[in-house]
Amino acid sequence: MAEQSFQSHGKWVPAYHFFVLPALLINLGFSIYWCVKAWFTVSGVLSVVVAAALFAGSPRDAVCAELESVRVPRTDAAPPVGWKAIPSA
Repeated sequence: MAEQSFQSHGKWVPAYHFFVLPALLINLGFSIYWCVKAWFTVSGVLSVVVAAALFAGSPRDAVCAELESVRVPRTDAAPPVGWKAIPSA
């Protein structure tokens, strides 16, 4: 296994880092603004909670998606030594 370092694991995904995160941050800011302007109504507080959950959950989703793309085995690869290939129907 390759040595782990920040250089090998740090990755910028432009669509995520320059579009999704700023959009979620703007959404969170507007939700807080409208909640305060509406005198903390139930719908205003709920919108802030949902916006915060979306913003907080987005990095975890990106990491999970990246890990899934790494862990999915290639289907065109030969089976490991000692394993029998299952013939396709």
